[in-house]
Amino acid sequence: DYDAVQSGISVSYAMPFRRGFEGTSGPLKLAYPIRFSAGVQDMDFVNFNGPGQQQVRPYFEISIF
Repeated sequence: DYDAVQSGISVSYAMPFRRGFEGTSGPLKLAYPIRFSAGVQDMDFVNFNGPGQQQVRPYFEISIF
């Protein structure tokens, strides 16, 4: 068993994604929330003595709703 410590930092930006929709009662304007996030995650394996004791990973995420 290895103990791990995880930390990270990220920056997010949220905005509405607008789209028109033609319904039975007429045209509708829809707005979906969309979020863009980017950051860095750091993971340290405390009890592991071999290579790969620390891992730093960048990430990018897009979320709708």
